Amino acid sequence: MKKRLLSLVFLFAFIFSFSQTIEIVGKGVVGETNSNIALTNIGEIEKVEVGAIYKALFDDPLPSPNAVTFNDADESPFSLFDPLNYDYSTLNNFPIGLFSATFNTADAGGVNAVINADHVESFYAFVYRQQDPSQTFKSFRNSETVFFFRNGIDNPYVFDVPIDVASDSRNIVVHIPVSELDLTIRKVVINITAGPVSLNIEESFPNLGESFFLGSYPLNGVPGDVNNVSISVYSPDPADGPLSNGDSFFVSGVVVDVDKVMDNGDCGECDGQITSLDLKYLGNETDATIKVYQGKVNDDDLFATFTGVNNGDVFSFVGPKKDNKMGSKIFLTVNDGNPIEIHTSCSQDIYAGMEIADTYLIVAGMSHNGGPLCPDTPPGDDDDDDGNDDDDDDGN
Repeated sequence: MKKRLLSLVFLFAFIFSFSQTIEIVGKGVVGETNSNIALTNIGEIEKVEVGAIYKALFDDPLPSPNAVTFNDADESPFSLFDPLNYDYSTLNNFPIGLFSATFNTADAGGVNAVINADHVESFYAFVYRQQDPSQTFKSFRNSETVFFFRNGIDNPYVFDVPIDVASDSRNIVVHIPVSELDLTIRKVVINITAGPVSLNIEESFPNLGESFFLGSYPLNGVPGDVNNVSISVYSPDPADGPLSNGDSFFVSGVVVDVDKVMDNGDCGECDGQITSLDLKYLGNETDATIKVYQGKVNDDDLFATFTGVNNGDVFSFVGPKKDNKMGSKIFLTVNDGNPIEIHTSCSQDIYAGMEIADTYLIVAGMSHNGGPLCPDTPPGDDDDDDGNDDDDDDGN
């Protein structure tokens, strides 16, 4: 099933596209002719960039450009072959390269690699997802693929990943995909630096099938003024000292997840009625139709309809009344089933991150006087502080 935008059947309904998160998935595929990578939460996916690493023996010819192709249920994107350089290798006669392609849609069946060549080490994907406002982090990526062979401690490659600054310290997680890290006890030496915070790691074994490794490394308390993360990588040179086998491997870029920091002025309590909501569907219906009613569940009060909704999809809408207000309450139905009420007058708690009847999650929202909803509201705080009675359905 292709990723689809939710169909909107009313003027007041619309969809937000948020800043992204990037997930890395992959596996070793040595000796395989076909391989599949499963994808989850299809409705969130904006694109999928796939790659397959090739490395043959000394003096073997390079493969044909179509030796590895990619497809899913309804898309076969053009595959590129890039013979990589040897800048961080002491040898230059390995036949090496990267097959790559980009999927602009996503299917429940995942993405496939058809492999018509020996010496393909790995198959992996960078999955770009829409980020809803409830997501607690944002992803940044350096996409360069680098081949390493005994470049040594004095000649590391540095992946620089620019990140956003923040008003306070935050935590980050660095994700590093490595191909050709097999059971010959090869060593990858990694040094991560984010301002005054650093981490040194050595890896030697695959963890996702033969010949593929995906490492995730947290660094806590990175100062808010840090705007770059540096990841230094090298393959040990025997001249460096008595280290483990300094053999070849590939690093296919780096992804850095950075926790968001909420500035105090960025959000507020509900005040003056809700004017917009972004809801994530938590139910199990497939290709559901969700209808939104103001005040009462009847045709005259229907103001937004969404079709093709699946678990994890986010849909967004504004109120139908003056200043986009929603009145005292709204009702939502799934496939014309029992309605679920959301109180929108601000006289009851409503906040980002709030679950509604195990069916919806409020990922973001706006109130008329309070602006964006904060992620939490103190329990029992039912004072909307606007001096008006918001419980009439006239939206005044």
